[in-house]
Amino acid sequence: MYSLLRNNATPSAAEVEHSIDGNLCRCTGYRPILDAFKTFCPATEGENGGGKGKGCCKEVKDGETPPYASAPEIPFPPQLMPGAFDSADLRLEGDGCTWHRPTTLQGCLALKASHPQAKIVVGNSELEIERKFRNSTWEVLICTTHVPELNALKTVR
Repeated sequence: MYSLLRNNATPSAAEVEHSIDGNLCRCTGYRPILDAFKTFCPATEGENGGGKGKGCCKEVKDGETPPYASAPEIPFPPQLMPGAFDSADLRLEGDGCTWHRPTTLQGCLALKASHPQAKIVVGNSELEIERKFRNSTWEVLICTTHVPELNALKTVR
């Protein structure tokens, strides 16, 4: 949310919802988080869950600058905003683990064929539990969030 507000002080409700896609809150759930973030959205007639039109709190109010505004802030790179890499396959290498995010079913199947022991992940929230309590490790993770065929439900009759 920080990066979204740094680049757009008054995001739409749809932009707010998209910015937290893929994140999971096990404590409070999404509703209170979305409600809080949507207070930054401009009030839009007929918009479900629209905000109060206040914009980001970093604005000057009543001629006073909030205390944190005087500190230099590094702008979040627009290239890393949601949507910047939605159509590109990604590969991130870390110490002992490589994370792949294919964008096609063929790419996903090829990765799994190349790395049969790879862990298929979607939200990744279970990984920390498995790592911490079961001492699990993976050399390769394959994230399926951007494979259209794996993000659809179809009724077969």
